[in-house]
Amino acid sequence: MFALVHKLTREHAPSCRAPEEGCHCTAEERNKQEERQYWATSFLAIIAGIIGAMVGYNFSMAALSDSLHAFADGFADIWGVRVMRKIGKNPSQEKILRRKGTRFIALLLVVAALLVFHEAGDRFTGDGYVVSPVWILFVGFATSVIDLTRVWILSLAQSHKPNEMRGALIEHAVLDLRRSELLVVMGFLMSAVQLIVPMVSVLLAPQIGTWLRGTDLLISMALAVYMLKIAHMMWTGKHSHVHREMQFEKWLIKKVLGIRIHLHHHH
Repeated sequence: MFALVHKLTREHAPSCRAPEEGCHCTAEERNKQEERQYWATSFLAIIAGIIGAMVGYNFSMAALSDSLHAFADGFADIWGVRVMRKIGKNPSQEKILRRKGTRFIALLLVVAALLVFHEAGDRFTGDGYVVSPVWILFVGFATSVIDLTRVWILSLAQSHKPNEMRGALIEHAVLDLRRSELLVVMGFLMSAVQLIVPMVSVLLAPQIGTWLRGTDLLISMALAVYMLKIAHMMWTGKHSHVHREMQFEKWLIKKVLGIRIHLHHHH
């Protein structure tokens, strides 16, 4: 897998022998290489979205909101492919096209956040729903692995050939990773409460379901607000603020994958 990721994230086309030999890549071939990266990360994001949606629809609003953001990420990466093809046809407009791509990605985040607010409102005013801490924990672990892989692919490619649009996609992926990490913590704490409270107080046991639903909705709303914050920063071009907040993810990638990732990109 490591060899596959390194082949996918290198700046040169698969057929190019650089740096062992001189580079003979054309601009079109390099753009195609970037397209392959976006296709790979969009596929991973959609898989994460499907997992979150299947569980979240029945067992957790937080997991469902995570899936909506994952789907938004998948479409954002596909949009990245479209931008790369436009750049291939009009290289002189590369900076403008990448900037427009970044803003489109920000709009996708806003749409995902609004969908979370809408669904949370429906569940809050409804008859209630079942929250399963075990399923939340499962989704958190599964999507954390997927999101970590996406951050790895995009960040490694960014270290070879930085650009603003990929920087925005990294922010999307890191935000998804943080949400997945939160689901892990949330699922673990909820499972602990579900096990411990009945042993401490039989009277409090019937209230666990209400507490779980309230916590699930509250975290969902907080995640949606954070999505709006990131969307605003992306729209205004303040990517460096997000990069300064990515220290944990950089440490995690270094510990898990053994590589040091540089997340800076051109503005």
